[in-house]
Amino acid sequence: MKTLVLGLLFLGLTNLTFSQNELAYTKVNSKTTFKTATINSAFINSFTSTDISKRILSFQKTAADYDITTNPVYRPNNPSTYTVVFKEANNLIENLYSHSGEILSSNQTFTDIRLPYNISSKITMEHQGWAINHVECHIAYTQGEPVNIVYKVKLKNGDQTKTLRIAE
Repeated sequence: MKTLVLGLLFLGLTNLTFSQNELAYTKVNSKTTFKTATINSAFINSFTSTDISKRILSFQKTAADYDITTNPVYRPNNPSTYTVVFKEANNLIENLYSHSGEILSSNQTFTDIRLPYNISSKITMEHQGWAINHVECHIAYTQGEPVNIVYKVKLKNGDQTKTLRIAE
C-alpha cells in the first residue's frame, strides 16, 4: 500500500513539471550580420504604398537587412544567386539574393495577421453574420515589377465556412 501511494504521488508530481509553458530559445549566430544602410531600399519601398500589417513590414525589414556576403556559403569569386529562407512562427519569407546581396525576388506567406481596414470593413459589410476565422497573406515580389498581394480569408457562420481570395 505504501508503494502504491508513493507511486501515485510521484506520478502526480511528474505531471506538474510538464504543465508549464514552453520557453522560446534562439541561438544567435555571431557571423550573421545585418546591414544598417540597406541596398534593398527598392524592396522596402515597394510596400510603403500599401496598407499592410506592421508585423509583416518588420519581418520584411529584417529580410531586407540580411547581408548574404557574411554567410559562409557566399563565394566572392563565383557570381551566383542565393536563396535564403526566413521563418518566424507561422510566417515565411523566401528571398532570392543576387551576388551583390540585392533581393531579386521574394515569396512570402503570413498567417493569422490583421487585414487592412478597407478589406475587413468591405468583408463585414458584404458578408453580414459571418465572422473572420482565419487570414493568410501571400506576397510575391519580383524586382522591377509591381508587388502581388493576395489575402485568403476564411469566414465562419455556425457550422458553415467560406473562403475568399482577395487580391490587392
